[in-house]
Amino acid sequence: MRIAVTGGTGFIGRYILQQLAGEGHQLQVWHRETSDRSGLETVAKNTNWQLGKLGVEEDAAALVKGCDAVVHGAFDRPGRGFRGTEGDLLAFCQVLLRF
Repeated sequence: MRIAVTGGTGFIGRYILQQLAGEGHQLQVWHRETSDRSGLETVAKNTNWQLGKLGVEEDAAALVKGCDAVVHGAFDRPGRGFRGTEGDLLAFCQVLLRF
């Protein structure tokens, strides 16, 4: 299966990538220019890295093109982290669906 993934370089996203790649899935993964992809060499053969940004319609369309599923784990943090008061959970869930 071809799976689009947002947030793949984050704390939880790294585990998601390793699990999906280990099961043989082909991954289309968003990253920022500043993303730390170190330690993800084990998923390299199954992964197509693509620059992208949340809320940009063209980036989202390119990410999901040809994919069978989406795992959305990325979010913009207005503060130091998502604790329920710094971010909007509904907006987090809807951000990829804006197009």
